[in-house]
Amino acid sequence: MQSLFSMVLAFNFMAPPTIEIPLEFQGSPAAEKTYQEYWNETGLKLDLTYRTLSASNCYQTAKKFTACYEAINMLVAASNPSSDAIKKEKKPYRITTLKSMLSRATVAYTIVKEVGPIVIVAVDPSVKPVKSEKPQQTLLEYRAAEKKAQADLNKELESLFTLSASSKVDFVSIGKWVESEYISKDRKIEAFASALALNGYLKIEKDPHTSLEPAAMWAGMTTPGANTKKYFGIGCPLKVVNNKIYFGSPFRGSPALAAGLRANDNLIAINDVAVSAEEELANTIAKIKGDENTIVKLKIVREGKTLEIAITRGPIVSGQNVESYMVEDAGKKIAYIRLNDFMELNACSEINEAAASLTAQGAKGLILDLRNNGGGRLDSANCISSIFVGAGKTIVVQKSLLPGAIEDATSVSKMNHTLRTEDPETGKTLVSVVDIKLSTLPMVTLINGHSASASEIVSGALQNFGRSLVLGDRSYGKATVQMPADYGKFVAQAAKYDPFNSQELGLTRDIFQLTHTDVYSKVYYKFTIQRFYMESGFTNQIVGIMPDVLAYSAPKATDSDLAIDREEDEYTSLPPAGVPNTKVFPHLDRVKSCMAKSGLADKLFNSRQKDAILPDYQLLSAQSALKCM
Repeated sequence: MQSLFSMVLAFNFMAPPTIEIPLEFQGSPAAEKTYQEYWNETGLKLDLTYRTLSASNCYQTAKKFTACYEAINMLVAASNPSSDAIKKEKKPYRITTLKSMLSRATVAYTIVKEVGPIVIVAVDPSVKPVKSEKPQQTLLEYRAAEKKAQADLNKELESLFTLSASSKVDFVSIGKWVESEYISKDRKIEAFASALALNGYLKIEKDPHTSLEPAAMWAGMTTPGANTKKYFGIGCPLKVVNNKIYFGSPFRGSPALAAGLRANDNLIAINDVAVSAEEELANTIAKIKGDENTIVKLKIVREGKTLEIAITRGPIVSGQNVESYMVEDAGKKIAYIRLNDFMELNACSEINEAAASLTAQGAKGLILDLRNNGGGRLDSANCISSIFVGAGKTIVVQKSLLPGAIEDATSVSKMNHTLRTEDPETGKTLVSVVDIKLSTLPMVTLINGHSASASEIVSGALQNFGRSLVLGDRSYGKATVQMPADYGKFVAQAAKYDPFNSQELGLTRDIFQLTHTDVYSKVYYKFTIQRFYMESGFTNQIVGIMPDVLAYSAPKATDSDLAIDREEDEYTSLPPAGVPNTKVFPHLDRVKSCMAKSGLADKLFNSRQKDAILPDYQLLSAQSALKCM
């Protein structure tokens, strides 16, 4: 997990371009528990962090040294004031950096602690940048500068490791100073701070996807309906762009849509009280929500005109894992199914039922939307693939990264699946039995740069077997499998499951030795055990799944499209492997030619810019592709 503060640190204090990075809120209430609250329940203490930060551990290799630096960095980040306090009360926030890099700072700062080459500085958000002669960066420029600054930091750390072998940085003393100055004044953040520090260490020492997680949260993510929230409101997201509050596209069937609210309406007042982008956006959202059948008055600016819209609050359901409906396209019915993640136990059964139901209603084509889907359960990916490719196909081959401890495996599609998870409240095993209803509709699968892991397994399998045309942008590029190890259950097999060399003073050995306490039985260690490959031998690690038809979020790629961070941007991602992907969708050239000739997606996208719901160019392109198949 990477915090805003570590990003600011690692990238040399550069502020992101505000015009290009809107802060999106989808209008759903906060989860019942925050990530920090889940960690509080574990009772995790800083003692494990201090053992990890010992000189005997940190000075084994340059990589471990960098990992210890990141652990301190995250510990400092966790001790910062809340984002609301930083923004509203103009409180300074603290970041860690190297003394040698202070000359490159682009914001005003004050040194609050100095330990050898490492300094902790306070950045005051109310003070204007000390270097403001350059024009505002574009998002692409900002991302490029971020990467360069991170590379420079890594070089500095490697050099520092070599130079300071005889005069070691005392990471433990830095951690204890942070504890004394900040964490001791609010012990509620100790478990959270310790977890962030340990995960900062693990992501450098191991890989980006190895981490500690609260067991209760992990188990809860797989529970059916875990992410679905119900509340009373208007059903429209908000975003902040260039210090103004705007509405996004209203939800389908929402009170906001019925009342005439449109995407990009600028919100200036709620119930005659002015709003400000300086206030935490969650507070503004809370003012829009209320009791059912009550009215909220919104004052907006649209195309230079000030309007007032009264909206009767109604029941809103957000965060459903599967969304499905029929798209009417010039008389042709197209089934649309969107999957948000593969974690929930019933993801496959819901897609199975949705595809069958929409087919029965007369759908002549199907769009499976895996955009912004970060993945989840591998068994769900196999099950969902089975819906579209039938039985007996090799969906994915898993090759062990821990020979002797974890075996290779192969996932083969079948017509009956049984998926299981544990209910975090009762401890009982929940079971989802899926009898596959084979879908044979012509099909397009949508992906983008945030489609990862299980999303890439499904889209890759559908592409591999020529079952679906894949459309969108190159996917994220994660082709590794993680296993969550419950310390209480795996302590007897610590040596077998320990990814660290048994001779090291590594983090895992400390953790497993402490699993007899109540604390560590409440924590999962999620670590990487396998790479996965398509049947052909191709793996999407780093390279991602390349769509058959490239389509960005608009007819011409935006900065946001081109600046997406992917697996290759992680410091310790595994390198690419396997063979090149040579699979081509049947009649692809004909489909592309037809799409280009009609130009339908471009025409509709440009003509609908003032619609209440902004046009989705990739979805329009998928509809165009189905017409051409």
